[in-house]
Amino acid sequence: MEQKYGYVLRRLREEKGYSLRQVSNGILSTSFLSKFERGESNISLSHFIKIIERMNISLDEFIFAANEYKPGELDRLMADIATAYQRNNTSKLTLIKNKEYEKWEEYGLNAYLCNSIMAEAKLLDLQKKEIEKKKREYLANYLFNIELWGNYELVIYANSLTIFPPSTVIALSKEVVKKTSMYKLVHKNFLQTLAILINTTIVCLENNLLNDALYFILTLENMHMAENLFYERTLLVFLKGIYEIKKGNIPEGESLCRKAIDTMYTIGSEDLAISHEEYVNEMIQLKKEESVIIDSTI
Repeated sequence: MEQKYGYVLRRLREEKGYSLRQVSNGILSTSFLSKFERGESNISLSHFIKIIERMNISLDEFIFAANEYKPGELDRLMADIATAYQRNNTSKLTLIKNKEYEKWEEYGLNAYLCNSIMAEAKLLDLQKKEIEKKKREYLANYLFNIELWGNYELVIYANSLTIFPPSTVIALSKEVVKKTSMYKLVHKNFLQTLAILINTTIVCLENNLLNDALYFILTLENMHMAENLFYERTLLVFLKGIYEIKKGNIPEGESLCRKAIDTMYTIGSEDLAISHEEYVNEMIQLKKEESVIIDSTI
């Protein structure tokens, strides 16, 4: 464990008003903890976790403090990519792509190549171009071969989902369901998983893969979203409505969609409500036209 962690632990302990004895009691000796805080010895990860939990500090909070209250490397990378993408800054995305590729060449870590591919995917999306098949396959194989997905894998996949064909999206998202169970209580992983499964449901509905859409809708329902996740819960109701419309149950589907849209208006998300209203009207019109064509051929 890094020497500076001892110094950070001491600072946080003193800021919270805990004594060495209060923090170490029943975990390890006071003198041993004191040595760790001075950078003169090390402690096991299990002891470290118990100590920060006693001070009601999460591991994420501790790492944030140890990083001088600045985002970690992955958070900074994602923020840079998101900002560049939103501002249509292709030169910045190109720079990020190249820098991550250079890191891969220097250190040989697969994650750096994945980062580079992810940045390139955002770049090419702005340029209305498709990423090379071999890069898409490399990223897919990397994700398929990971036995337990953590935050990194979820972030990479969430930000690269649009580069994959529907069949790969469905397969990878089913991997998400299977391979994130150990981390499902980690809040940011839970939120990332929700976003992935919602976007996967949208992919399925847009490609009329209704059986797969139903699978992900039911999976989302079984995730028991907290009441404060208004957007996710509302969007799930909307997607259930679109599913029913595409199944031909227009009145039931429209009712669900209108319910979700009304909620969007109620919470002040007017632009969101209008865009979803336009979308459901379009879906209903298409379904009615489809029914007319079928009837005319009978």
